Amino acid sequence: MEGEKLRDFFHSIFPDIDLAGSHIDTHGWDSRVIFLQNGRVVKLPLVSSPLKLAREYCILKSIKPLLGTLIPDRISFVLKEYRDETYGILSYDAIRGITIGDVGPISRDMEISIRAQMERILPAIHHHMPPCLVRCGIPSIGGQEWRDFYKRFLQNLKVQVFPVLNNVLSDYLETQIMTFVENDENFDFVPRLIHGDIDPRNLLWDPHLFRISGIIDWGDSMIGDPAFDYASMLFNERIGMQLIRSQTELSGCCPERRIEFYHRMVPVYWIIYGLRNKMDKLVREGIKELEIRKGFRIPPY
Repeated sequence: MEGEKLRDFFHSIFPDIDLAGSHIDTHGWDSRVIFLQNGRVVKLPLVSSPLKLAREYCILKSIKPLLGTLIPDRISFVLKEYRDETYGILSYDAIRGITIGDVGPISRDMEISIRAQMERILPAIHHHMPPCLVRCGIPSIGGQEWRDFYKRFLQNLKVQVFPVLNNVLSDYLETQIMTFVENDENFDFVPRLIHGDIDPRNLLWDPHLFRISGIIDWGDSMIGDPAFDYASMLFNERIGMQLIRSQTELSGCCPERRIEFYHRMVPVYWIIYGLRNKMDKLVREGIKELEIRKGFRIPPY
């Protein structure tokens, strides 16, 4: 659903809202975001399932008192009918700033600022565990369930992904996942709320105040291994490494081994999504990045 089709969809469910001066962000995998001229942001799903955006709404409302201005104001969620199907629509006030991905090269001073803020933000997120999260349908996966998830993940990869990989990469992925699931120490963690997709697209930066101004796109949040979020912060290796070395919250033995594993697996999700949506370029980029991350290690400290 792109361009004019998306505008037609929007007009059919919000006929009184003028789209003049608005612009559409098409980078999302599961949704499209319309920035209205009045300062509102409207998030539209690409498929007629209201569940994911309903969960995101629940998390935003829950975590707003904790993170304050990092979370948008006036968060709203409505169900709308379109062509006999039900869509969940999420909206909120835009946060001032640009995504870190759009900033360009990250300066050393900016790295220091991001790291200092995320040292406080990540533990705050991970220790936010109100009962409403489970009631809202936020997935909760810990211990044996986390192990079982990766066992199923491997079986799915053999069917969906291995056919487009060479034998070396297929064997590498199978070895990585089997080594991970066979080590009991990898599942000795306390399940916590995790954002699940902290990367340059989902962190907003205010260049005037020189700080992170917002954290967006909570649709992949779950209750699981908090090491996952530290792996996501390795989008910038210097920031990620400093965070990993300074953190004191991760439980279990050798959390850096878990972080390494999660970091290496990220390109696999690109390949899966690319195959599912016939996006050959994304598949190629995922395979290339998978090769690059094969040798990734967190040095001893």
